[in-house]
Amino acid sequence: MNLLKKPLTLSAWDIGRFFLNFLVAYLVFFMTLFLSKYFDLPAGQTFSLRQWAIIGVGSAVLVVFTYLRELQVTKKKEGQLKERKVIYDCIGGAIEKLIELGEAQAEDGKDKTPYIAGLLRYIEKVVELALREAGIQIGDITSNLMVVKDNPLALDLLYFGTYLTGRKKIVLPITQPILPGAPEAYLLKKAMYINDIKAPEYKKYFDQGKSYRSIISIPITESNDTVFAVLNIDSDIPDQFVSKDFVDKKVIPTVTPLTLLLRLEKDIILNTGK
Repeated sequence: MNLLKKPLTLSAWDIGRFFLNFLVAYLVFFMTLFLSKYFDLPAGQTFSLRQWAIIGVGSAVLVVFTYLRELQVTKKKEGQLKERKVIYDCIGGAIEKLIELGEAQAEDGKDKTPYIAGLLRYIEKVVELALREAGIQIGDITSNLMVVKDNPLALDLLYFGTYLTGRKKIVLPITQPILPGAPEAYLLKKAMYINDIKAPEYKKYFDQGKSYRSIISIPITESNDTVFAVLNIDSDIPDQFVSKDFVDKKVIPTVTPLTLLLRLEKDIILNTGK
């Protein structure tokens, strides 16, 4: 950075406030150390010059240490805010672009599949940003949307976000016992996380030749809380999404603005892609 182009300017108020804060913090630590030593003194004895020096220097060291620690925490928070701003900007841009695409394809009879596929790709992007913010290695993140169908009750995979070779549209029956993943998310009406399809408890339910390893399944509901679709977000890395707790606290809040858009587009979703 060229400091000549952007000089550091501090007002007298800024400098005075800094020294005032330093003095207040110093006095707090000084009095704490002073009182802790004072009550240990034998009756009638006063502090030696060495003890005064220890209290004075020790207070200064504690102030500097506290300042450096707070500076580190502040920088970390600023970095997190910058990462979060990138996510929010991406979501805002996604919604704007999708509205434009939706308007362009609003004519009756026009294929609206690209609109839903575009929305799914934006969901993939914000999930990648959330993982990057958490310092997690990112694999190939893809997504798809399964629509609920009746007679018999099943989930019909109609939409892909990023399409990978070998992925096919499938129909998952909703039966007893409940299949893990999307059917379970549909029946329980809550997000489900499969950390690895090759784990012993999941191997019998999934084709082991598939490229994906970990899956999040999120139910998409109508206003009356009826599930009409299930969003699947997957990765080719096992344990990509860390844990169910991480999914609930980090991933779900990040994608919620876009899943709400899916909810608003229920009619398009149910009548397109078949």
